[in-house]
Amino acid sequence: MTQSSREHRTESSHSAAGRMPTETEFLSTLFELGREVTSVLDLDELLAKIPQLIARLTKFSAFSVYLLDERRQDLRIAYAVGYPEEALAKMRLPVGQGVVGAAVQEGRPILVNDIRKEPRYKGPLRNMLSQLAVPLRRKGKVIGALNLLNEVEGAFTSQDEALLRQFAAHVAVAIENARLFESERQYVDTLETLAEIGREMSSILDLDALLTRIASLTKRLTDRLSHLRHPPARRSDGRARDEICGPLRKRR
Repeated sequence: MTQSSREHRTESSHSAAGRMPTETEFLSTLFELGREVTSVLDLDELLAKIPQLIARLTKFSAFSVYLLDERRQDLRIAYAVGYPEEALAKMRLPVGQGVVGAAVQEGRPILVNDIRKEPRYKGPLRNMLSQLAVPLRRKGKVIGALNLLNEVEGAFTSQDEALLRQFAAHVAVAIENARLFESERQYVDTLETLAEIGREMSSILDLDALLTRIASLTKRLTDRLSHLRHPPARRSDGRARDEICGPLRKRR
């Protein structure tokens, strides 16, 4: 986390201790965060930045970004903070299942004040007591969800829900922009690889060597396409988790 982010959080803590921020201050913060998140075009960098920005709005113990696989109609975790590594690779959530799946299916945020009384809750973090799931909507379509968890009962408020709903609109735009940028970059890489294959075909006279080289270049091309379609889940390290989330057991 940058020094400016730490200072911002310190100032926010002092403000929360003395008075509640005004509506104008909240709108100003949302505008600033929206501008920051939509300025990032690299998807990996964007996903890592989202929880850092949300930490300036509310506290959480764990966080995840779910992205929708339209073909399979399920959700996978694209980035997470505070989750065990082994849970990320295998966890896929069908639309409509769990609190997150229900939020995506219904297209609206779902706030849970006590997870122990919420039968829809699904996830590997059994020590969490509060949850806020906010769908990511873009041009009338849901593309995923933000999921915040807290170890404190009743940690999230209706104000948090309203703020995260507005911030999620910026996040959805940013994700779509990053995907478009990645697709264009992948297209350029594909053209460069095809051009390289063409050069190799005209310069290598030995047939076996030529076929071996073409196979190598083709594999590199297919690996790039596979990574684009099925990127692995990202997870921040423990140090970043502590910096992002702050003190976990204190109410904001």
